[in-house]
Amino acid sequence: MSPKAATAPPRCSGLVAKAITQLNRTCDELIETESTYVSILETIVDVYLVPLRAWAKEDASKSTSANEVDSITPAEVERLFGSVETLLNINRDLLDKLRTPTGLVAPDDPAARAAALAKTLATAAAGPLRFYAPHVQSFTEVCALLRRLLTERPRFAAAARVLELQPRSKGLSLQGLLVNTVQRLPRYVLLLRELLQHATVPGVVPTLSSGSPG
Repeated sequence: MSPKAATAPPRCSGLVAKAITQLNRTCDELIETESTYVSILETIVDVYLVPLRAWAKEDASKSTSANEVDSITPAEVERLFGSVETLLNINRDLLDKLRTPTGLVAPDDPAARAAALAKTLATAAAGPLRFYAPHVQSFTEVCALLRRLLTERPRFAAAARVLELQPRSKGLSLQGLLVNTVQRLPRYVLLLRELLQHATVPGVVPTLSSGSPG
């Protein structure tokens, strides 16, 4: 009687299969949350910045001095929103680039997909994402300005409330939307760390986390 044929080991252990599943989920999460973030930036610009900028210019044209403005001045609008329009352009471009590797990498190679996404994000961190540094650094002052305007300018407070009730705002206040602009970078670091547990791209986490970016 011939000896029993050796049983072939499973192609991947349960631990490896779980890791692959988690890797794919992290890749998906990076792209999905980036898409959501871009939508938030679009809401800030379209629902709040554009109408407030127009209103401020209109009010300013009717006033003989800045002291007579009881809503918001054009200068205050620019201080309040800072470089949000630039950030929107940066993150729209980043989203396009994050989506591109997905179509170029074989669907059965999650490690290659993770490496491609991590490399794309690392490249952005060393380049356009560095524009976030002054925005993040000034956020405390922005919040203080917003609180002052809401407290001391009744017309501005009323307008902000109307804009908050717009469907695209989803019930979030302006500050609630703006805070996303300082929370996104730390989220990148967390997602990269998850990706790099399975796909190593030298220097990615140090590049993003040092300076955050700055």
